[in-house]
Amino acid sequence: MLFANKDENKDLFWALCGGGHGLGVVTSFGFRLHRVGPTVYGGMLIYQGDSFHTVVPEAIKLMEKSPDELFLLIVLSTAPPAPFLPREMHGNKMIVIVGGYMGDPKQGEQVVLPFKHLDKFKVDMMAPIPYLSLQSLPNEFNPPGIHNYWKNHYISNLTPEVLDNVYKYWYDSPSPLTEVAP
Repeated sequence: MLFANKDENKDLFWALCGGGHGLGVVTSFGFRLHRVGPTVYGGMLIYQGDSFHTVVPEAIKLMEKSPDELFLLIVLSTAPPAPFLPREMHGNKMIVIVGGYMGDPKQGEQVVLPFKHLDKFKVDMMAPIPYLSLQSLPNEFNPPGIHNYWKNHYISNLTPEVLDNVYKYWYDSPSPLTEVAP
């Protein structure tokens, strides 16, 4: 039996964390819990898809400078006919910045504020929210019966050329169910 962590048998530890299957059998594991909530500052900011070249590069720059308590994900999608979205957005491309601040909600509001000024946004759903509600936000976009296929690529540097390609393939996607998270 072998014990692996960040300090002992590092290669095996990192392989098990992200290397896929076939590397061994894990019989037990330990982890640390971090207190969260019950209320956090989080939700979604939704921008129109045609503001991609303004919103996405600036959001990435802001994320790089943000504190560890903030987690955000940029999702490029097509607006569903959801009641929280303006009708004129339904069926059109949208940029969703979703996530939250896992510290004091008042401090989170200040940390998230710059993300609200990237462009004119259509929907601001960022507010103090129960952590469990934050975790269920994506459910609106992934209703039961949708059979998902997920594929991941990790790109260490989102250069302007990479972002141009992301934009092109997302914007030209024929399916309204295609989502991209750069």
